Amino acid sequence: MGYREIIEEDNLDAIMERNVLYLDQIAGQMKQGDISVFAGAGLSVASGYVDWKKLLEPISKQLRLNANIDLTVNVKSCALAN
Repeated sequence: MGYREIIEEDNLDAIMERNVLYLDQIAGQMKQGDISVFAGAGLSVASGYVDWKKLLEPISKQLRLNANIDLTVNVKSCALAN
């Protein structure tokens, strides 16, 4: 059974109308400068910006730190231990 079959036709129309209203509200807020977009690294890297590792590379070199260490492994281990 498909998604459209699960949702009744009337309910689907109501959902679509509500989504249009939300988009209108967001567009109005954007025009007023009252909205900000927070995007993750995946979006910014795809747009040509550097990732965190590349951004922090000069600092890690200056501090003589190994930037290639995966710290998430240690964080996961600590979380499992607690």
